Amino acid sequence: MINKVKLIQKFLISSKNKFLIITNNDLHLNESPNLNQKDIYNITGFDCSFGFLLILSDQIIFFTDSRYTLAATKFFPKKVEIYDIRKQSLCDYLINLGSNFNGLVDTRLISSQQFIDFNKILSKAKIKILPLKDVIYPKEYFPGFDRSYAFSLPKNYTPRNYEKNIQWVKKRIKSDGLLIWNNSHIAYILNIRSFELDNSTKPFAGLFIPKKNLKPIIISNNPRLRNIKKIKNNFKLQSFKTFKSYLKKNNFKKIEFEFKYTNFQVYHLLNKFLKIDKTLIPIDKFMSQKTKIEQNNIINCHYEDGLTMTKFFIQLKTKKLNIKNEYQLSNSLYELRKEGVNFFRNSFEYISAFDSNGAIVHYRPLPNNSSKFKNQSLLLIDSGSTLSRGNN
Repeated sequence: MINKVKLIQKFLISSKNKFLIITNNDLHLNESPNLNQKDIYNITGFDCSFGFLLILSDQIIFFTDSRYTLAATKFFPKKVEIYDIRKQSLCDYLINLGSNFNGLVDTRLISSQQFIDFNKILSKAKIKILPLKDVIYPKEYFPGFDRSYAFSLPKNYTPRNYEKNIQWVKKRIKSDGLLIWNNSHIAYILNIRSFELDNSTKPFAGLFIPKKNLKPIIISNNPRLRNIKKIKNNFKLQSFKTFKSYLKKNNFKKIEFEFKYTNFQVYHLLNKFLKIDKTLIPIDKFMSQKTKIEQNNIINCHYEDGLTMTKFFIQLKTKKLNIKNEYQLSNSLYELRKEGVNFFRNSFEYISAFDSNGAIVHYRPLPNNSSKFKNQSLLLIDSGSTLSRGNN
């Protein structure tokens, strides 16, 4: 933590910027990025699904929600200020520092909407957040595609035909095309999955659907997506750089996307030669309307995982599991789940807590930091699994 923070603070002084905002997102703003793509974790060692780290030349402030404030208070040194963002907003904190100064953020790791909203609020105090253009310390922006396995869902598991999904979208496009940057939306619309994210089966990719009769484009650096037959035959697979050139070459004038799901760098680079509108296509609402196939998939997921949980509790009660600490307990459940025919992976890191640790929201035991199993009166376990039919 100390080395990277010192590098940042030294850079702020030399560049005459007041602050740097660190988010915990990846390029596609995924809810659960890989640890290698989590900036807050890589700088501090603290893991969370939501937070902002505000670094000043002489101060460190961490903003999160009430799920993580207790854990953060126990983790960080006392000189680091910890705030529940619902009680103390990041923008209000900056405004209280004064006026007429600038700060930075990596615009690849913040949504277009959030970047615009923050600057609108801060403009009252003549404070600006600018794109960070320099490399202060090395970052990994992409997961390891060498260990990716991309595939299409079996037909009897797919909620809706992917071609009909694309047509549903096309009918609602008001511009030259729709850019979808949200990985969950892409996985759902195309009925595809991929394994480069540690706790997800969503493909690390964007999707562009033109209004006119052109092939849709998958925007990704993952060549293994070509292993999916329908992608290879019916889509173009391009890097973001090639995608930009494609839009220019084909004379696109105006496209649309969801600002809350698309990082600001995408907006900034495309807005140089295109008009960009906020889309009104309700993909979230479309996905929430569960088909009969999805309902049956969910029932089957709960049935299969319910059997595993029942087996786990029986073994725990009859002392057939050799449990020494919280981490081993969560790992034993994982091993039992792996015996399931349709099990892919955990959908998030398990919460496994004895007694008072259960009061720490999103507490996660680690191999070298885990309470021992000895005369405890309470076990809190929260777990999730990804199966071929869905998550639970």
